[in-house]
Formats: sequence, C-alpha cells, structure tokens
Amino acid sequence: MASAPEVFIFEDNPSDLDLIRRALDLHSVVCSLHVADHGDEAANLIERVGLDLAKPDLAIMDLNMPGFEGLSLLRLLRSRWNNEEVPVIVVTSSSAPKDRRETTALGIREFFSKPSDLDEFMDLGAIVHRCLDEALTHPMKS
Repeated sequence: MASAPEVFIFEDNPSDLDLIRRALDLHSVVCSLHVADHGDEAANLIERVGLDLAKPDLAIMDLNMPGFEGLSLLRLLRSRWNNEEVPVIVVTSSSAPKDRRETTALGIREFFSKPSDLDEFMDLGAIVHRCLDEALTHPMKS
C-alpha cells in the first residue's frame, strides 16, 4: 500500500489553516500534513528535507507570514527543490498583480486568492486534489 502524499502548509492564520484543513477533508484529500505557522519555521522545514523529512509532493503557502517573507520563502523552496519539481499553491489574501506575476515567474502551480465566501474557499480542496493527482501521476523531472 502506497503511503499518503506529503504536503507542506505554510500558513500563519489559525482560522485560514482550519479552512484549508476543512477544504481538504471536504474533497477527500488524504495526505500527511507538515504545518509551519511562521516564515522562519517554514524555512526550517524546507532545510530539513532530505535530512529527516521527505520532499513534499505539494506545498501550500501563504505569502504574508511573519519572519521569512513569502516571496523569499518561495525562492528558497525553488532553490532547494529544483525549481518546479514540487508543485506550489499560493493561498493568499493578496490581490496585487505584482505578487501574481512574481509567484508565476517562480513556477507556482496555482494562485488562490482567499475569498470571503466559505463555499469558494472550499474549492481549494478540489485544486489541491487535482494538483496532487497530477504530481503523483506525472512527476516533474529533476
């Protein structure tokens, strides 16, 4: 039996983290979650990959976290994990076109603007499910 996919979540807002977990449950996403609620903690998780953590199959990250800033964190993630090898979903309250451009240039899979509507937020589960299916069926080459 295959083990559950590894998913890293970098999110500092407990309410948003709860919504992400609910969206995953709603869409029957079965995975092993590793959560960091501070940018420095997220950077530490990235650095531990290959030492005592397996490379994730997917990363979900907020851009606006305390400590290690979101775009810098994404650059670190990309430098450690061969650019587009690990799919990344940015989940953010930012609607700035600059953030979308910069994250897209860094090879993210999806840019999900946090909606105020609960049903729209739950759509994130379907996005995660699709991205995991794609990553596990057609892994990126290093």
